[in-house]
Order: sequence, then C-alpha cells, then structure tokens
Amino acid sequence: MITVVFTGCNGTNDQLTSGLEKNQHQAGEEMDFQGIVVEKNNTGVIVIVGLTDEEIKGKSTREIISQYEPKAYDVLTSNIKTNLEVGDHVKVWTDGKYEDTRIRQTSAIKVEIISQH
Repeated sequence: MITVVFTGCNGTNDQLTSGLEKNQHQAGEEMDFQGIVVEKNNTGVIVIVGLTDEEIKGKSTREIISQYEPKAYDVLTSNIKTNLEVGDHVKVWTDGKYEDTRIRQTSAIKVEIISQH
C-alpha cells in the first residue's frame, strides 16, 4: 500500500513538472513588459509599466518614479541598438533575470518602440 501511494505521488509530480515546463519560456521568447520610458541614462532607461501619458504629464521624473516605484524597471540597454527617448512607449524582452532593488533591475535583449513621444 505504501508503494502504491508513492507511485501515485510520483506520477502526479511528473505530470505537474511536465505542465510547468510547457508554461515556461526561454528568455527573450515572449515580451516581459511594456510601458513608458521616463528616464534615460548612460546605461539604460527607466520604464514605468501601466501608465498613460496623462498620468505623467506635468510631473518631474523624480515625482513619477517616486509615485509609481512598484511599477518601475531600470533596464540595462547596452546591447540594444534602438535609440530610446523619454516618453517612448516600449515593449521590453529581458534576459529573465531581475534584481530586486529599490527599482527592479534587468537587462534587455530586445526593445520595440510602440510609439514615440
């Protein structure tokens, strides 16, 4: 009876593992997030997710980042040829690694401009 229970559990774990593997994707395969570039610096850009132009209009970069910090990503773009500017709406594909600092940090492997400011 114990063997049957363990065998049942192993079968269930195998099925769960297979399901998880099907849902995972390789870095860069799917877009990670999209948002608005609110700051450009020497190493990359800061992108805020889920905002509209109206929500950031008339605010300084510091105010925007402070107010929407949980939605902010500091994106390293040294490997990206696209010329990004503040106000651009972008889609970002990353290497899948995120460093949880005050503003989440990641490295872009691809950035697509949806619309330019």
